[in-house]
Amino acid sequence: MPNAVHSPEAPHFFEESTLSGSLEDKDLAALPTPRKVVLLIFLCLAQFLDTFANSSLFAAIPPISVQLGISNSDSVWLISGYQLTFASLLLSV
Repeated sequence: MPNAVHSPEAPHFFEESTLSGSLEDKDLAALPTPRKVVLLIFLCLAQFLDTFANSSLFAAIPPISVQLGISNSDSVWLISGYQLTFASLLLSV
């Protein structure tokens, strides 16, 4: 059985480029201004829709709790469960 020799030119499993991420500051600076504005508008719209979805739940909780026959303390669990599920789905996507 031959001895394994470790050469200095052995391939590295983790190169520096993969550890630093795919986008660098110079890549972002190279984007044209209209594209940056469209990206900013898209991200602001996504943040607005996320906030709107969570805040609309507060208006919908009283009728939901009446129909389900749950108390105020149980409706807090309902809100927390919704927000936790929504956040975990956002992280997984």
